[in-house]
Amino acid sequence: MPTQIRKPKQKIAVEGAVGNIATHLIAELRHQTFTDFETLKQAVFNKLEAYNHQPFQKREGSRYLVFQSTEQEKLRPLPSTPFEIAEWVYRRKVQLDAHINFQSNTYSVPYQYIRKYVDLKVTKSHLEIYYHQERIATHKRFPAYQKYQRRTLPEHLPDFFNQPEWPDERRLQRAEEIGPYVLKVI
Repeated sequence: MPTQIRKPKQKIAVEGAVGNIATHLIAELRHQTFTDFETLKQAVFNKLEAYNHQPFQKREGSRYLVFQSTEQEKLRPLPSTPFEIAEWVYRRKVQLDAHINFQSNTYSVPYQYIRKYVDLKVTKSHLEIYYHQERIATHKRFPAYQKYQRRTLPEHLPDFFNQPEWPDERRLQRAEEIGPYVLKVI
């Protein structure tokens, strides 16, 4: 059972149980030599299994049986994505080119949010952009050593940004007007 808030006597019992388990495992494994981490991990797992299946001295059952009968049904599954420590950056204004700056790099934001203030949730690997607590964009973060980089998703920009200024036919026609070698290069 996890300890309750403002119950210091319970915390001692939990820390004592953890200490007993650590002492038991270290005592069991102290004369063995391990050459890799996987072997050590497997040995600790095996000793922990044996410790949990050991019968109690003063009552019926074992730690494993108590866990199965009372505690296992109260557990919830772990989240599908692992927890990451995040830093929040508040009130960044979206620029006219539909981008925001973070640590000398630029990340795109949907153009509907131009001139509005957004919040950034920054983790080790990603940068998420929020507007009124709703995520509107996610980008893979640039490493700390990269500066002045730009990450733009085409769907974040209005249609006229994604179209070339001149269609290919017009470029070829203009190159032909200049000369045959310019046309060849183009």
